[in-house]
Amino acid sequence: MNRVLNIILIVFLGIQSGCFRANKSEDQLYMLRSETIPANLIVSDGDPLLVLSPVKVASYLDRPQMVVALSEQEFRLSESHRWADRLDVNIGRVSTQNLSHLLPKMRVSNQPVSRDIRPDYQVSIVVEDMHSGPKDELIFEASWMLRTSSGKIVNRRFSCKLPVMQEDFSVVVEAESQCVYRLNKEIASAVVNH
Repeated sequence: MNRVLNIILIVFLGIQSGCFRANKSEDQLYMLRSETIPANLIVSDGDPLLVLSPVKVASYLDRPQMVVALSEQEFRLSESHRWADRLDVNIGRVSTQNLSHLLPKMRVSNQPVSRDIRPDYQVSIVVEDMHSGPKDELIFEASWMLRTSSGKIVNRRFSCKLPVMQEDFSVVVEAESQCVYRLNKEIASAVVNH
């Protein structure tokens, strides 16, 4: 009888550990995407240089888990839906790619430049809100600053709201990618017009 109980216990524990592993493997990782960049994009050293400073995100977003708003005051972290990379790094990389696409006659970099190099344009982005909310919409709020080599400064606030199903994280991430692209379009327009 003890042998039968031991076998049942071993099988039960094996099933339980398998379930825990299955739950762990169900974690979903997400990355923002950029717009398609043409393959024939060619810039030279003589083209104007735009440098994107490291993107800053609000501290409540600076974590691997996706953030969901339950109300204006209450938020939840989704433990099984996470960013595949740091959010600030992901937004910076995608913004660099988008700006390169939107400003094809310009060198765009998110890498630090030496003090000897004076960029024609310097852009900084601060993401203040980026989450799905209880009204089935994505909230994306940011501020950005453009500084030109001539000393002109442009400060703007940016807001983007798109309909999403709160728990459909792949749709939420696609909407976030769209908002980042719209933000980058606004920045590119300011660069062209200054």
